[in-house]
Amino acid sequence: MTVGDAVSLHGQVVRVTVPAEAPVYTCAGWTVTAVTKGGAEMCVQLFGGPDIDRDETLTVVGVMRVTNTPAAVANGVNVPAATNVVVFGVRVK
Repeated sequence: MTVGDAVSLHGQVVRVTVPAEAPVYTCAGWTVTAVTKGGAEMCVQLFGGPDIDRDETLTVVGVMRVTNTPAAVANGVNVPAATNVVVFGVRVK
């Protein structure tokens, strides 16, 4: 999926199947992982704390959100602008 594809799906309910490539962690009741496709990283945030192993294939149904983060300086480090693609959803088995 390209960023352009994601933008066209912003706010829509989607079903995605992705490998959990990034380390999996839980924060504030959400389980978070990411996948990199074509140089872009897409984050998947699952409600609840399901057990997920790195490199496990996930099928998720949720709402696609695309946001643009402007460039900034954080703790003296330049952080480049980025487009964030996130699916907030639940795991489907």
